[in-house]
Amino acid sequence: MKFQPLSDEELSEHAISTRPLCDGFADFFVSEAQEVIATTGNEMIKLKLVANGEHGGQGVIFDNLVFTPKAQWKIKQFLCSIGLGSQYRKGEIDVRDCLGASGKCRIKNKPGTQWFEIAEYINGGKTSKANIPLSGPMGNPGSFEEDDDQVPF
Repeated sequence: MKFQPLSDEELSEHAISTRPLCDGFADFFVSEAQEVIATTGNEMIKLKLVANGEHGGQGVIFDNLVFTPKAQWKIKQFLCSIGLGSQYRKGEIDVRDCLGASGKCRIKNKPGTQWFEIAEYINGGKTSKANIPLSGPMGNPGSFEEDDDQVPF
């Protein structure tokens, strides 16, 4: 197999861009969002976030915003982090507003796994939209597919 060898500088840049996530703060953007009904019967939004950690690591983190009184803190944190705190005060979210939005969060390793989870969303983010498709399966915004063969980042 033939390949184009990289310079030491290019190799160094590539190593930084493929470094795994670690506990700490991260910038994220929402690459997928889908309204679903949880197995408990509660409404929720499934999120797929692309995270860039403060130490240069990159990865994908899945999170759920569950619409119950006990979980409202997370919904408020998320919306404030992407600059949509006013939607929380109104009591409504359009999932299309989440797609492509960006913010900050604190991530931590899920105990006993190689995966990461959102410990908290950080207030003060600004919404900037990425070019994300707004339609998914069955007409729902965002095409959410969680692969069982996930490779940890």
